[in-house]
Amino acid sequence: MIQNKKATSHASSLRARRRPFLLAAGISSLFILLLLAAAFACNQLWPFGEKSLLVFDMRSQYVDFFEALRRLLHGDGNLFYTFSRMLGGDFYAFAAYYLFSPF
Repeated sequence: MIQNKKATSHASSLRARRRPFLLAAGISSLFILLLLAAAFACNQLWPFGEKSLLVFDMRSQYVDFFEALRRLLHGDGNLFYTFSRMLGGDFYAFAAYYLFSPF
């Protein structure tokens, strides 16, 4: 019985010591999120649309990936293997990660 009370008091003291840390982590995370949102708003960058950070990746990377998918769908390629990667590799995993994701 006495040992159980010690364990309970020890757990509550750990929670009490962790509470200020969690509060500070939450406040600093919120501050950074607001700062990033303000920087995006000042530069007119939005999560979707033509002025998005993803537009930069789209121009340099994803256009080539979708072109490879188009070639595959038109019969000029193999779903299971492609040489468009450096030493070759499976196109299915590549497409699942880059092309079939809604995000």
